[in-house]
Amino acid sequence: MHASTFAALTFAAVVAAGGAGQCNTGSAYCCNQVKSVQDKSVTKQLTALGVVVEGLTGQAGLDCSPLNVLSTGAGTCNQHPVCCTNNKFTGLINLGCSPINVNL
Repeated sequence: MHASTFAALTFAAVVAAGGAGQCNTGSAYCCNQVKSVQDKSVTKQLTALGVVVEGLTGQAGLDCSPLNVLSTGAGTCNQHPVCCTNNKFTGLINLGCSPINVNL
């Protein structure tokens, strides 16, 4: 038990410090898909949500949930672990995503 708590706290410290994928801005998420914001399926969803897609760059996470590194099973993500800076759509689509490594 102490080892798993230590591992979770170590992971949280690395993420907060900008290690493990440079998640020093934004929050960690586990997303079912990660695509370019220029992908037609992404631009369609963004347009439907009222987001102006012209000029957007980077990656978008689709169908995301928060990656809580301090809970039981800390750091577990079987899909795409990412750090996202814009999650205004409650996980439906997150913008400004960068991959992170949760397998320390």
